Amino acid sequence: MNRHGGRGGPMRNNGGGGRQAGRGFYGPQGGEPRQRMSGGQNRGMPMPRAVPSNVRSQPYPAGKPSNRPPQQPLRNSNTAPPKTDRQAPQQQPYMEHSFSLKHRTLVDHRVRNPHRRIGCPTLLRTIAHWVSFPALTNPVLTQHVPISLKTSPEDCLTAPEESTAETPTASGSTINVRAILCQGLKPNDRNSTVKSSVLKRITMLSKRAADGQLSCYGGHCDSTTQADAVAFLKEKIKKDTGLDLSEVKTWYKFFEIQYSDAGPTVFYLPALWELTEEGVMQGTAREVTSERTELIEQELSREGMTDEEFQQAKAELKPEEKIITEVKKVIESTPTATALPTLLHAELKRDYSRDTHEAHYACDALDEFIKRDMATKINRKLLFRETEANEAAVRKEQEAKDRDELKRKREEEEKEEKEKRQVKLEELKEKWEAEDQGKTDDEKREALIERKKNHE
Repeated sequence: MNRHGGRGGPMRNNGGGGRQAGRGFYGPQGGEPRQRMSGGQNRGMPMPRAVPSNVRSQPYPAGKPSNRPPQQPLRNSNTAPPKTDRQAPQQQPYMEHSFSLKHRTLVDHRVRNPHRRIGCPTLLRTIAHWVSFPALTNPVLTQHVPISLKTSPEDCLTAPEESTAETPTASGSTINVRAILCQGLKPNDRNSTVKSSVLKRITMLSKRAADGQLSCYGGHCDSTTQADAVAFLKEKIKKDTGLDLSEVKTWYKFFEIQYSDAGPTVFYLPALWELTEEGVMQGTAREVTSERTELIEQELSREGMTDEEFQQAKAELKPEEKIITEVKKVIESTPTATALPTLLHAELKRDYSRDTHEAHYACDALDEFIKRDMATKINRKLLFRETEANEAAVRKEQEAKDRDELKRKREEEEKEEKEKRQVKLEELKEKWEAEDQGKTDDEKREALIERKKNHE
């Protein structure tokens, strides 16, 4: 319906210029205005308005008889669109993250780890020492080391007297050495029908503080040599967890972080698969002494006393105060086994310690190392399949050639035999024609029958 009560369709004349059934000016589709009819037709219909050529006619909104939308002027097709200073965004170039990049700047580190939105502001660069390891030579993805954890206060070790909180130092001769205790790839459960991913079956042993923050075991070492750093780590881990790593002879220098306000942090990956027995890790707890006062009521004998005297003496009797000293163990840190995806997806906060940030950076380096090895394994498998496919195609082609050659030889042999039979048959015909000369028809017929018997 339009604003005049019509449907916007073809106009009809009720005859004699009477009331119109609809005074719609626009067509059924809201397009061009209708042309004026000439002659005596629709004599009572008003003249349509003249519409400029550069104005587009707009239909009335359906269901709204009023508030006609404003008409917008049409832009000439020859005119160019208005120029603006705003340019279209350009597509970012594709960036390849090569596994072979060892020395990485802060930009490289942030690009490779975009999920770490909050990082250490004084970080300068990182060094991926693991890129020097040949692919698929580290048994992290082939072996699993079982290590039991004891976290109850009764099983915890006594924490040392010195404070466990360590602050980074700017001394050039002091480095912060840490150990990445990775148990390796845990095999799938045979009783389970669902196979978990590789990352979920790789666990990393770390230290959980009382406030819940995770960090790698280790500390600050005054020596920069690798032998002294490994010896320091063995002693520190045994002191904090009770785990004896004296049997582990192989320690991989895995990852390094350099700062502008402190010495570097170096992570080592010990070969835990060299342990001959199952390891045990314990937490640390400190003894807290507390005193409390307990009131002990004294016993009063009523021998030789009346009831009034007993009640009076009982009211005057004061309880005895006794000081009780209690020693309670408070857990400071406990070892925890965390799956690799949990550490990768953990969100870091600004108030977390530097050790916590570094532990997650080491987890990212371990994840990239595993990706490198898995990609190499997949690539070799695909290349092996491609080689097998090529060899199968070559064998198939050779078999086809052999079949064609055998067929050709067989056809040549058949052709030679046929030619020989034809020559022999020609010779017999000439011989028989010479023998049949001078014979009657009956003799020739009898000779033919005799020849057929002989050949049969």
